[in-house]
Amino acid sequence: MSEESKHKEKQGSAKIGAVIILIISAIVFIPAGGSLVFQAIANSGKIPVFGSYKGKKIEYKPGTEMFNNVSNQAEMFKHNYGTVSQDAYYRIFYAAFGQTLSSMIYTDAVTKTGYSVPKEAVNRAIIGYFTDASGNYSSKIYNQTDESTKKSLRQAAEKSLISSLYRTDVFGSSTEVSSGKMYGIKSSSKEKAFIANMESEKKSFELVAFSTETFPEEEAVKYANNNAEKFTKYNISAVTLENKDAAESLLKQIKNNEVTFDDAISEKSVKYYTDKEGKLSTPYHYQLLKDVENEEDVAKIATLKPQELSEVIQNRSGYSIYRCDGEVTKADFSDAATVKVVQSYLTANEKGYIENYYIEMAKSFKNEVALSSFEEACNKFQKTRVEVPAFALNYYNTSFYSASPSNIPEIASISGNVNALQALFSLKAEQASDPFVLASNVIVARCTGIQKDPPASTENFDATAEKADSSSASSALQKLDGVEDKFIETYFNYFVSNSQDEE
Repeated sequence: MSEESKHKEKQGSAKIGAVIILIISAIVFIPAGGSLVFQAIANSGKIPVFGSYKGKKIEYKPGTEMFNNVSNQAEMFKHNYGTVSQDAYYRIFYAAFGQTLSSMIYTDAVTKTGYSVPKEAVNRAIIGYFTDASGNYSSKIYNQTDESTKKSLRQAAEKSLISSLYRTDVFGSSTEVSSGKMYGIKSSSKEKAFIANMESEKKSFELVAFSTETFPEEEAVKYANNNAEKFTKYNISAVTLENKDAAESLLKQIKNNEVTFDDAISEKSVKYYTDKEGKLSTPYHYQLLKDVENEEDVAKIATLKPQELSEVIQNRSGYSIYRCDGEVTKADFSDAATVKVVQSYLTANEKGYIENYYIEMAKSFKNEVALSSFEEACNKFQKTRVEVPAFALNYYNTSFYSASPSNIPEIASISGNVNALQALFSLKAEQASDPFVLASNVIVARCTGIQKDPPASTENFDATAEKADSSSASSALQKLDGVEDKFIETYFNYFVSNSQDEE
């Protein structure tokens, strides 16, 4: 073996050894909420389970791969940034989850082949743990290390080597043959040239944006007058139970005067839809339509007479008994508070209705552009003209070349929007687009120029391709059969909700 090859092998072993040392000496990383959060988790007797692979849980408890990976990620973050900020907790746990899942899947794939890690490879991987200040192997340090630590080191090294074998085969390693990587996905010169040329054509634009975040009161009232029943307000109380049979039994008790409706509210009701007094917190007709499972049951609630009880009615989160406490209030759209209710409803439930209003306005703007000019249309409609410097079409901002402009709020989210990208990049020079929706804006754009630039540099193409492949693999792994991903709900339930409870 050449000296260069020996050096590279030693480098690889040192990297694995460093990871293993970090695993053995990892701190107990405590995320948001501090020790009180962990004490609450310990008291509950429940262990956070972020998901599983083929039935094997990904748990956060001492000794598990997930636990070690969280500690490692935290240490690396501290090394790079000095401290672990509040905002970093989620990123650290999510990275550790992905790392753990990848390791489980890769290990499973390699194990199926019958491969076992040679003893010599494990020795090379852990030797760095037993070196003196000069970097030389020390039998004294080895003999002074307790057997459980040495066993943990060997197990961690074996696991890391199995996982890294799969990763190396697919994504490549530092080992080179004829100036190319021995392993991993290869890229042809034609592929590089093709991708590099994607950045050559760039287009510049001017645009106006009609924000859909506000909606004129007069338009809201116009909608409300055509849909008045939606804003009828009911004076109703409710008792909600999670079990239908229990709700049926409770209704009989209330009718037999064995328990009062008000006592049932305070003693038995789960208050998903009411305040602590049992009053419906979603009293409008459109809210009932959303909350009640079957639309025909809404009519039964709406026609209750004062003090009359409904039958047991299924809603989205249980079974309720409704009581009419007073007369129905018809909507008064001359009342400012009622108009605000309508506007809130439209914003939350009728986004398309609002967008269509501004699309029609944007069409009129485009027609004015055709009759006069873009600048004059801006003046007539009192809109601010936004200049967009030339950029290339880059779907989802691939890292192979320059990203879409992120400093222009009106188009900051365009990279992942196929319709918006097509609307812009199908334009010829001096041509104006039809109105299109992007985030909370309806936009009309005009192409102000088309330029041809040299192809993007391919100097770092291989490294970029490797990162892109690895990132794509991480996303794909979470969709494999046998993978259960409960990361978001688990993180929120254990590390966000608990920390808020302790504040």
